[in-house]
Amino acid sequence: PRCATVVYSDTLYRTWQYARTEISPTWLQYENVKVRDALDFGVDDFLEEFEKHNEPVLIKNALSTWGAFKRWGEAPKPASENLDTGNINLGYLEKIYSNKRFRAGPANLSLQEFVSYCQGP
Repeated sequence: PRCATVVYSDTLYRTWQYARTEISPTWLQYENVKVRDALDFGVDDFLEEFEKHNEPVLIKNALSTWGAFKRWGEAPKPASENLDTGNINLGYLEKIYSNKRFRAGPANLSLQEFVSYCQGP
C-alpha cells in the first residue's frame, strides 16, 4: 500500500463545503426520481426501464413480499410510525437468536438484551 505524504487542502475542504452548502428549496419542490410499486413491478420491468438506462427508481412495498416477513411478522410500518419494535414478530427471532451476541454501536449485546433495551422501562 502507498502512504500519502501530502494532503491537499481541497481534500479536507470539500467535506466541509458539502456539509455546509445550502440546498435551494426549488430543488425540493418536485419529484425527479420515478416511483414504482413492487407489487405491480417485476424484475424484467426493472431491468428494461431502469437498469438498462442506469436510471434511479424508488421501489415501494418491496419488503412486504420479502420471505423473511412470513416468519418475522408483517411488513414494518413507516419509520415515523414505528418507533418501537412495531409489528415484527420478535418471538421467532428470540427463539432462535435469543442468546446470540452481536455488536450494536459500542455495545456487545445478546438479542434478548437488545430487545429489552429497545422496549425501555
